[in-house]
Amino acid sequence: MWSVYLILQAGFVSFAVFALIGLLLRKRLKPRSKKDDSCPQQEHVSFPSASDDPEIIIVGAGVVGASLAAVLGQDGRRVLLVEKDLKEPDRILGELLQPGGYQALSQLHLADCLDGIESEAIQGYVVHDYASKSNVVLHYPKDSHGQITEGRAFHHGRFVSRLRQMASCHKSVTVIEGTVTKLLYDGNCIVGVEYTTSGVFCKKVVKAPLTIVADGCFSKLRKALVTEAVCVPSYFSGLLLEDCPQFQWNHAEIVLGDPSPILVYKISPKHTRVLVDTPGLLQKDIKGYMLEKILPQLPAHLRDSFRAALYSERVRSMPNSFLPASHAEKTGVILLGLYTTSIPIQLITQDISITFVINCYGNQYFFAVEMEKKADIKSDKAAFLGAV
Repeated sequence: MWSVYLILQAGFVSFAVFALIGLLLRKRLKPRSKKDDSCPQQEHVSFPSASDDPEIIIVGAGVVGASLAAVLGQDGRRVLLVEKDLKEPDRILGELLQPGGYQALSQLHLADCLDGIESEAIQGYVVHDYASKSNVVLHYPKDSHGQITEGRAFHHGRFVSRLRQMASCHKSVTVIEGTVTKLLYDGNCIVGVEYTTSGVFCKKVVKAPLTIVADGCFSKLRKALVTEAVCVPSYFSGLLLEDCPQFQWNHAEIVLGDPSPILVYKISPKHTRVLVDTPGLLQKDIKGYMLEKILPQLPAHLRDSFRAALYSERVRSMPNSFLPASHAEKTGVILLGLYTTSIPIQLITQDISITFVINCYGNQYFFAVEMEKKADIKSDKAAFLGAV
């Protein structure tokens, strides 16, 4: 019953994330009055004309930042997307989209990002109970045509690279490789960012009516916006298995083991991801832990590939971060973070969960958030807080 609850919740989470990424500003933003922050070490970024100045600055071009830039580009919004490293990312999380997330991706006209990256269809889960040695096959729900709905699994870096390509193909979106060093203030309002580029000493300044911070779980800007500390109750340690057989075709697998579940899913025709949740502090000898503690609990069809990967691959780990939603005590900014609101949900959805904070004044701009009920936020001082 517990595993069924997790899977149902996970489908809602990934749908809601990409629905929220469909943040479309339907009314032109009014330009802010610009304040001169010039100094010998700063260079103000100039655009060909005032009409080319960005309406929105997005910090971070991961899943959220790149998707949002692409959607805003479809809407003709002038976006400046700043990412510290535009090379293909290499990480072990953010590789599995539930059917709701895949559906929302399609509604945002971004489903093409899954083409040409060897993504794998996922139609449900096989739950292995180590204690009872039993297996339960759980299919995703059927659609209106009686077909089982599908999610997608993929190499994270390939997916993000395609999202970035989709964003940069819009003339109104400018993508820059640079590191944002600080947010710029006008009183209590964020009016832009300061950033540096590789090999250039001079810091650059750019301003916009709205700044979106989406620089991930290792954000260096988050502390300027919220005071809550990130809690890390556990870590995911991941291995990439080669040519590993599946218990049931197009189904991810969950092993209900000791001390916590193990997640297995195919991310390409050749590669299968295994994620081991390790509660508390990260194990010092993680390979030894997996060999002695985890390997004996795996179903027989996984053991040979898992053992081979342990001896040939590097075990990589990522924190399962917990940060509840809170008010950002600043205006002119949205904080989008890849954090979890519940560790069990994190097990299924990876890092495709979100803390979404808006605090804005209607006299300057307003937002229309396209959600299931098409609810608009239009008020002189509107705050929308959602923790998916």
